[in-house]
Amino acid sequence: MASAIKAAETAASSAESANSAPYYRAADVSIAPSTTENLGSAAEASAMGVPSIASRTGGFPEIVIPGYSGWLADVGDVDGFRRALIDAMEAKRDGRLDIYAARARALTEAMFPVDLVAQQMGDLVDRAVRIHRSRR
Repeated sequence: MASAIKAAETAASSAESANSAPYYRAADVSIAPSTTENLGSAAEASAMGVPSIASRTGGFPEIVIPGYSGWLADVGDVDGFRRALIDAMEAKRDGRLDIYAARARALTEAMFPVDLVAQQMGDLVDRAVRIHRSRR
């Protein structure tokens, strides 16, 4: 019980940490039972090679493909999330989870190529600087 409490405290403090990578590396799956999320946590998890169990909402279905890179459940469907979690545990035992993890990472890399994202971020910063300077 003490180790479970310590794990919960560590997970809670990770939300405040700027570097969530060690927590994703330690995870087998990411669970995102959101009602409105866009891509956020599933994209982060997938980029780290962690398959997700997510709500069928927002952008999740674009990156979490059931039977390929993770699991989806309808918003509020507790039983659907339970079934997905059970399947993820079975996938861990039979080796499918590693396949899902590799597919999740590959899918994220294809959707968000590093060079393109870096260029877009650079362009965004340049634009913000120009706008800031024009207002002086």
